[in-house]
Amino acid sequence: MPNHTPGPWRKSKSAGGAVVSSFPPKNFNDKLKPAAQQALLDYHSGYVVADMVSWENIDLIIAAPDLLAAAETAHMTLIRQGGDARAIARLEAAIAKAKGGDACS
Repeated sequence: MPNHTPGPWRKSKSAGGAVVSSFPPKNFNDKLKPAAQQALLDYHSGYVVADMVSWENIDLIIAAPDLLAAAETAHMTLIRQGGDARAIARLEAAIAKAKGGDACS
């Protein structure tokens, strides 16, 4: 299970540039009462992944879970096929960055 909120992610139906998921993030507003949680879900049409995202960046953020999965697949394929070491290193760095760590797993 990933540490991030599972995709797919999409644009919120509300104004303001929010990115939402159908899946709750870990510890989703555990301090809010159930009625307040439901009000947030209804307003944003999902669980908020990122809020107040600029329109120039929203599509890239929405694609992040898919891009991470594609990078992981490409990484494993390149390793199995003995691919270019520089390409493998770049993928490892990008995957680590996406996962908030230092090493590719």
